[in-house]
Amino acid sequence: MDEKKPSRTVRFLRIQKECWLRSVTIFILYLMMGIIAFACVAIGNVALRYLALSACLLIALAYDAFLSFQEGKTHYDALLTGNLHRENVLFGIGSSKEIRTEKEYRFWKGFLIGFYVALPLLLVGAIGGAVTLGNPSAGNSFQFALDFLAGWAMVPVQLLVSAESAAKRLFLSLVMAVVPVVVTGVFYIVGAMKEKRVKDEQRARMERVQELAEQAKKK
Repeated sequence: MDEKKPSRTVRFLRIQKECWLRSVTIFILYLMMGIIAFACVAIGNVALRYLALSACLLIALAYDAFLSFQEGKTHYDALLTGNLHRENVLFGIGSSKEIRTEKEYRFWKGFLIGFYVALPLLLVGAIGGAVTLGNPSAGNSFQFALDFLAGWAMVPVQLLVSAESAAKRLFLSLVMAVVPVVVTGVFYIVGAMKEKRVKDEQRARMERVQELAEQAKKK
């Protein structure tokens, strides 16, 4: 049976859906750590407050790195399965099963997942900053929204920038969007490369075993 080939639009939408779904768990973790970080601002002891805030951010980064690493491995396995299927098709061994390329590894997918993690921050921060420039009284509402949605990004900025500069705080918080994009993207690639190394080692061992078996037959 001929291989089913979805249109480019369908493939594009499937990739967006896959990467968005992979971003949800990471976003929830950042959300939880951000809310805890916002609560930690109330700690009276300055040293303890900064220690708690740093711990929240480090936990979020570590969990992001772990999930992205695992996702990179999973997508690389899917890529190998897809490559095998495509090779079979070339030899006339067709299949009615559609290749789900959206689940296969591509080096840029981790950065796209990270972008979706940071998207609420980018939207609220950019819109809030623009609105606050014309209506300063709206600044507190947008800051509170980011304290809830992205406290991991907003709280550090609030501690460093004067409360009188609400628009500046909102715009500066956008810089923090780099954090999940880079962490997710890099560890997604690292996970895939780790899986590639494991598969290459397994293939090398199997080839060595076959070589030794052939040598034994000749003796």
